[in-house]
Amino acid sequence: MSFKRLDKDKFIKAAKEYNAFDGYKCGVKSIDDIMRIDKQTLTTLVATPASGKSTFTNFYGYRMSINNNWKTLYIATETPQDRQCRMLSILFNSAAKASEFSVLYDYDLSDWNDLLMMIKDAKKTYGVDMVVIDNFTMLHVLIYGSFDIYGKDKGIVRNFQIV
Repeated sequence: MSFKRLDKDKFIKAAKEYNAFDGYKCGVKSIDDIMRIDKQTLTTLVATPASGKSTFTNFYGYRMSINNNWKTLYIATETPQDRQCRMLSILFNSAAKASEFSVLYDYDLSDWNDLLMMIKDAKKTYGVDMVVIDNFTMLHVLIYGSFDIYGKDKGIVRNFQIV
């Protein structure tokens, strides 16, 4: 693989053409004013434990379905599946409606490849537009096989928290 740096003209052109407010709106002005998510991008949400990240991602997925007809794959390793289904059903005012826009799998992921295959299947089979992976620790376990919050991986946790 070879790498080629953007030349000065391409760099300047890209900077001028980029609009920070490109992307899909969720329909909540206060959120749309600070962030937009586009397809084929990676967006991370970081915050201290128990600060509402899971609740926010459920709400955001719900809003994207209402505003853009998006389907979301939820991979929530710390939330029991029945609770996840219930919380989404409350947002949609109906379990049937929630199941139209929310994709959840029964799964036991053993490695990174399993995660990628699940995402590919959800896209191909159900046409998902967004994937919510809740939480970062699960990704580390799939890639490296473990996560030692008090030992060697402590710095990783610190780097992914907003204090």
